[in-house]
Amino acid sequence: MGNICGSKESDPDSAWKLQNEEQEHNPMYKYVNFANGGKLLAAYSTGGTAAVEKIAKTELPGFLFNGGEGAFISKLENIKWQHRIMAKLTNSTVWESKTDYELLQEYKDDFIQINEHEACWDLNKRGGVGETPFHLLYLMNKPESLEVAKVLLNLYPIMALDFYEGPEYYGESALHLAIVYGDLEHVKLLIGYGANVNERAMGRFFLPEDQKKRKTKETDYDGYAYYGEYPLAFSACFGHEEIYDFLIDHGADPDLQDSFGNTVLHMVVIADQVNMYKYCVRHHKKPAKTYIENQSKLTPLTLASKLGRQKIFKEMLELGSL
Repeated sequence: MGNICGSKESDPDSAWKLQNEEQEHNPMYKYVNFANGGKLLAAYSTGGTAAVEKIAKTELPGFLFNGGEGAFISKLENIKWQHRIMAKLTNSTVWESKTDYELLQEYKDDFIQINEHEACWDLNKRGGVGETPFHLLYLMNKPESLEVAKVLLNLYPIMALDFYEGPEYYGESALHLAIVYGDLEHVKLLIGYGANVNERAMGRFFLPEDQKKRKTKETDYDGYAYYGEYPLAFSACFGHEEIYDFLIDHGADPDLQDSFGNTVLHMVVIADQVNMYKYCVRHHKKPAKTYIENQSKLTPLTLASKLGRQKIFKEMLELGSL
């Protein structure tokens, strides 16, 4: 459990342990889980959407900010939550003696940018890596789990804004998951309910493998789930043209740069998506710029040369990408 974007966990001792520990006592998991499906899926199988709606209306508001109206999570609140989660594993409560100022000053991450953001599910009533049942429903990607997700979204639209809050998968939203599965219907649904088309999946899981322990000056960009953080970059790396178009139509920008300075074009080079490179450069509404340099001063063309992407490099030359 955790993520479908790659074949290996980047740090099973930190991510899986947290989730396993939480499942022992966290009541959130009784609603959706990978062991027996959970209460919401059981209700759907016996009573359809009406049964799910009844539970969602009567039992879930206590897990949500302001009964489902939402609230803002500050950087400090996220840091404190991370310390509380880790304390369950380490039994260390040293952080409790520190001031808010000290906690903020001591926090450092080379990749994750925690900013105040709106959310629906109470931060302190989430799973071990900051996930919610809503995310798990999308992670399951079954017809019945997606129907349950629709019910929750209809009742509590702000859930479309929720993302994983823990450092392993920080920023991963239901929108990212729907894109990986190539689910255009749910991409449209989530954005229709207000999902952020420029949400960034910045957690450790999404980094190149050589960057997961610490940031270095040089990287080969090779990672099990490094897809450029932004939903648009995810869609490009997976070659989902219709989803790419829909995201563009709703404000996504192919020239936004991720933590490494990579744009959508850099990412299709890394993913070796030759046809998608052509599609992005020639896009009818918002052609991607070919000349932007990443943090290593590489344009998509010079990056293709460095990585030995011969087919896409040749295509670039033919398209006149300088």
